[in-house]
Amino acid sequence: MSAAYVPMAGRPAGLRVERSWLPVPPQDSSWGEAPRTPVNLLSQQAALWDASRFSPDLVLRGGALAEAEEWAAAHAADLTDVECDYLAECRCARRQAQRLAGQHRLVQGLALLVTLAALIATHAAWQGQGEQAELTETQGALSAQLIAKQAELVTSRARLTELAGRAESLDRWAHEENKARREAELGLRAERVFGQLAEDRFWLERARLLQALAAAQDDPALAARLAQEAEQALGHVRPASLLYSQAASTPAAYWGQE
Repeated sequence: MSAAYVPMAGRPAGLRVERSWLPVPPQDSSWGEAPRTPVNLLSQQAALWDASRFSPDLVLRGGALAEAEEWAAAHAADLTDVECDYLAECRCARRQAQRLAGQHRLVQGLALLVTLAALIATHAAWQGQGEQAELTETQGALSAQLIAKQAELVTSRARLTELAGRAESLDRWAHEENKARREAELGLRAERVFGQLAEDRFWLERARLLQALAAAQDDPALAARLAQEAEQALGHVRPASLLYSQAASTPAAYWGQE
């Protein structure tokens, strides 16, 4: 650290400065010779900083500041007020740079979180759109199935109504048929009963007529009157006059047939 250091010409202000210093030849003729008195970087930069009216471009940073702090710790009793103020200014600039770096990292982290949130929201929205489309499709399919089931139910109800009508008609027909059959059976039975009664009455009246004819063979007028009454009473099968004529003409043959 024997040579004097100055900022690089044309270097923009406010940029990080490590040890970007170029040696400047001294004003005397001692160029290339070993210095008679050792000069440290802290003292030299402090003098330049004070001469420049506290320019922030002259503060030390990084490794240069760490080296200056080591030298200041070893020579604390020899530090001047300007060097102490310059060292404090360098440390303040370092803390500010650290704060700015922390803020920059925080901003980067927030930006990353915002980006991730936007990606998640986009993915969720895309997935939601897909789910909504699938839900809409499912609802459409269910609605179509429901409409088909309703139409099938209406058709089934109509079919059941028709079948119920047919069943009622069949029941009515069966009832009428059973009624007619029962009436027919009752009529047949009644006919049989009446026929049997008529037949019994016929044979009874016939027997009475024969007895009367047999008793009235000697009285033709009485026999004719009895035959007329029997004919009116019987009214079918054999006329009483026929019976009388048969009995009167050939009583023996007639009675023999009977």
